[in-house]
Amino acid sequence: WKQMTQVYEPTLAPLVFVNYEGFIVDNVFHGMGKGSIAGGHTYEGEFQAGMLQGIGTFKWSDGVVFTGEFVNNSICGRGMYSWPDGSTYEGAVSFGLRHGTGTFTASDGTRYSGEWSHGKRSGKGKLEYVSGDVYDGQWLDNQRTGHGVMRYASGNVYDGEWRSGVRHGKGTMLWTHLQESYEGDWVDGIQHGVGKHVWRKARLQNSQYVLHNQYDGRWVMGRRHGHGVFCYASGARYTGEWADNKKHGKGEMLYENGFLYTGVFEHDVPQAPIGPEAYGLSTPEMLGVVGLPPGEELANNLQRVILRHMTGIQSAYCRYAALSHPAPDNVYVLMRFQFHRFLKDLGLHVHGLTLADVCRAKAPKGEIVGAHDDNVLMRKMLGCCIKLSIKVFPKLSPDQAFSDFVEKIFIPHVQMNAKPGGLFMTHPRLLVMVLGHLPALERKFTHHATKGNLVNWMSVREILFLLRDCGLVGGAVTVAQFLTVVRHESSHLFDDGDCNLEAQTIFLEFVEIVVGCALLSHGISLDLTALPEDLTDVSNSISTVTASP
Repeated sequence: WKQMTQVYEPTLAPLVFVNYEGFIVDNVFHGMGKGSIAGGHTYEGEFQAGMLQGIGTFKWSDGVVFTGEFVNNSICGRGMYSWPDGSTYEGAVSFGLRHGTGTFTASDGTRYSGEWSHGKRSGKGKLEYVSGDVYDGQWLDNQRTGHGVMRYASGNVYDGEWRSGVRHGKGTMLWTHLQESYEGDWVDGIQHGVGKHVWRKARLQNSQYVLHNQYDGRWVMGRRHGHGVFCYASGARYTGEWADNKKHGKGEMLYENGFLYTGVFEHDVPQAPIGPEAYGLSTPEMLGVVGLPPGEELANNLQRVILRHMTGIQSAYCRYAALSHPAPDNVYVLMRFQFHRFLKDLGLHVHGLTLADVCRAKAPKGEIVGAHDDNVLMRKMLGCCIKLSIKVFPKLSPDQAFSDFVEKIFIPHVQMNAKPGGLFMTHPRLLVMVLGHLPALERKFTHHATKGNLVNWMSVREILFLLRDCGLVGGAVTVAQFLTVVRHESSHLFDDGDCNLEAQTIFLEFVEIVVGCALLSHGISLDLTALPEDLTDVSNSISTVTASP
């Protein structure tokens, strides 16, 4: 890009020929000829009445060459420029300047094809960047100005208006990898004015419909600010005022279960107390979901526990939901694999429960195994915790078991502000790389796992054999190092130094083991203190697992 703006057409200096070889008619150059020009330049081609006229080649002393049409000692018509750095231009020229339609190719491979005006890109044209980005649209004075479509190498696409090289006016941006889109006003490359932003989430199981969050309203400098409507993937909806991306001012929040709150918000927080009924936890169906008998007293006792610790519960939910990547909408929906990470971090193994046991205990009756990115709403998370509390404290009543679970296990973990465990969840660059492999890893795991209604699982031994067959273990990674990875993630599987190879592991643990072995295969410590900038080799090692039969 810089090379395109730094390459210029040289001018034709006064044509004083030092010597000449060719045809002469009436004592003037006429016909084919060649000669040297003062200043170190040369010309070879057609002359007419002593002037450069017709087809010829002019070479400047600095190495620039033009071959094409000349009219009355001026470069006019069509031809080709070549510069010493390897850049070229082929197309229309007027008085030495690129003017009309032509193609310029920079030495780095950047290529522009389209209209020119007085040496600058102006009009309709297509610029192909060496990075893989492609812009096709209007230009003015070498700047993207007017309507145009930019297709980025990342897969992102912007279709709309530009001014001075940046998005400005009406336009639509699609962030392919993030599954987000924005349609509306832009100012100097930033969302500003009125626009609609959509964050696509997951597809409902056995459904053709895709869940998504959507905000439609005012924007100021790339942030929600002013009046707007936010529709959540869960079915909830907020209508009201925003400030700096947060609900702030008067607004109306309709929760997914039909509960309506109308009032003032400050920094996303309602200023009037909201009980658990807003999350659908006060309905009789809640007891049915967790398999408990209906009863007003039991329901009230559970609600009191939830209400007493709602801040901590919300904090944990949002912290783990944000692990995949920060949500630009400040709306976090927990995914299944994040929820499993949270459950593992609670340390339930000290109560004799593996993560596979936890998954069986928490699943509602009749639930089938879901995908890693299935949504887990807060209502479902709390329902699971109620079931787990009964498993952990079987001698207590359900409400007392849940109270002890929240106060002795759940909330202490939140209050410690402990960093989530795992090898890749909290390291941004590694996380982004691993997320790209999750669908393929899930297919691999599902293919080899023992199938169950409530959870699919593989034993540690089966994972060892699988990674050995894929070549990830047995070469750069020894069996001893494999066990080091298992211990790093699941130390409770070891007794006096011996690993329980028959222990059942779920998908999250399988991924952690694969990632750990991929890191060790390239000499990267599991503490990630020396993680390289380029993770291509690690990614390729993970691909050997997903690509194997």
